[in-house]
Amino acid sequence: MGKLKDIVATEVDGKTISFEDILKTARSAGNLGFLKASLITLLTNDTAVAEGISVSDEDLQTAADNFRQQNDLQSASATMDWLKSYSMTEDSFEDRLRSVIFEDKLKRKVIDGQQEKYFAENSTDFQSAVISQIVLNDENLANEIISQIEDEEDDFTNLARQHSIDPVAKATGGFIGEVKRAELSPTVQAAVFGASDGSVVGPVKTDAGFHVIKVETLNDSLFNDDVKHHITNVLFNNYMNEKLGKLSINWKLLDEL
Repeated sequence: MGKLKDIVATEVDGKTISFEDILKTARSAGNLGFLKASLITLLTNDTAVAEGISVSDEDLQTAADNFRQQNDLQSASATMDWLKSYSMTEDSFEDRLRSVIFEDKLKRKVIDGQQEKYFAENSTDFQSAVISQIVLNDENLANEIISQIEDEEDDFTNLARQHSIDPVAKATGGFIGEVKRAELSPTVQAAVFGASDGSVVGPVKTDAGFHVIKVETLNDSLFNDDVKHHITNVLFNNYMNEKLGKLSINWKLLDEL
């Protein structure tokens, strides 16, 4: 494809790399997600406009001020340096802010009011637990360790430091901290959330090995701002993917590589 081959995408130590080479490499590595993400952004902008949503100069100024504050860009020169580091112009930065505002306003228009219903129907997904664990390669050793804990021959922390094959948990005496139910595999979910505070369960087999898990505390699901934000994103992603699925998409760019 002559045109793409002639476009220099980047230069490394004096050697030029074409846009065609970049796309070919991304495709062979399965890293073309940025194309879909860009398409969804464009579709979001178009959908927002179709819904009667607009972005004012005041909206853009507020978004720019918030962005600079969040990224500690205290001066115009700091902002310009940041833009340069990401190869962005002031116009492309404004386009980025406009897309963010369109998405935020569209979320509020098409999603607000649905979060509580989603939470009620999926509340167990938002349960969490504070756990510690010992991961082992051998199931017999896992059962032996459980017996030692139950018979109070040794404590969980010491056994984790001695035997766990998980280097991170081993360093902390097995302590993992808070985990969301949805982050766990079905077998681990069943073991943890079927237990009570302070109990030790297992061995639970996963791809990582055999887990001996201490359930420190179980936490009920709560509908708070963080959960609402998460649900909003889930529902919006579903909304946009449904729209995307109804479109006929032909990546002409890739057909020519």
